[in-house]
Amino acid sequence: MQSDLNVLSNWATINKMPFNVNKCKVMHVGRKNEKVDYTIMGTKIPKAVEEKDLGVHFSENFKPNLNCDKASKAANKLVGLIKRNISNRGA
Repeated sequence: MQSDLNVLSNWATINKMPFNVNKCKVMHVGRKNEKVDYTIMGTKIPKAVEEKDLGVHFSENFKPNLNCDKASKAANKLVGLIKRNISNRGA
């Protein structure tokens, strides 16, 4: 896999579209994953335990608990905001 990243990085550099390595992350998925360190253009890519993409939270185990918890907390904050504003208007 490491050589694939080098080939991709070389292609991007030749075509003047280099990667922003600071925005790259590695998430190791699966129990039998070897959790190898990866590099692009000589820079080690940091590992992520969880990541948000297109509004969905992903974790290493891909269980929906993390996404459900975050969505529930956001909904409860919104409900609390609405309750506070409605109760203040009536007084």
